[in-house]
Amino acid sequence: MPGFVDWFNYLNEKQIIDTVGSEDFSKIKFLHKSEAKVGDPRIIEHQKILKKLVVHYLLKEKENNLPVNSVTRFHLGNGASIENITINANISDYGYKESFGIMVNYIYHLDRLEKIHEDYTNYNKISYSDKIKKYV
Repeated sequence: MPGFVDWFNYLNEKQIIDTVGSEDFSKIKFLHKSEAKVGDPRIIEHQKILKKLVVHYLLKEKENNLPVNSVTRFHLGNGASIENITINANISDYGYKESFGIMVNYIYHLDRLEKIHEDYTNYNKISYSDKIKKYV
């Protein structure tokens, strides 16, 4: 998920609190200070908060009415749905620098591909699974 860390670091505390709440912000504040390193157990411990933040980033952060994340734009533009968010999926140094090791899984439902694509292209409607819905 390229760019997620840059986006997160650009936010001030109030913006993060508005997204995840003050109690949850205190649990992930360590990420904002670059204290964490690859494999930090707090990332797994607070994965629900991180998933909520990622879902906000994918669904709500827009530029010209499209998601700011280029990979998300690519997959959604081709008719995919956001299926899941996986913590510690890319624990390479690069993966951590880009997304704290978080990756997004997309799925192409062949029976609904055209409809999902048209809804996204014509109405900026983003398709996502029930696994994602609980964080919206």
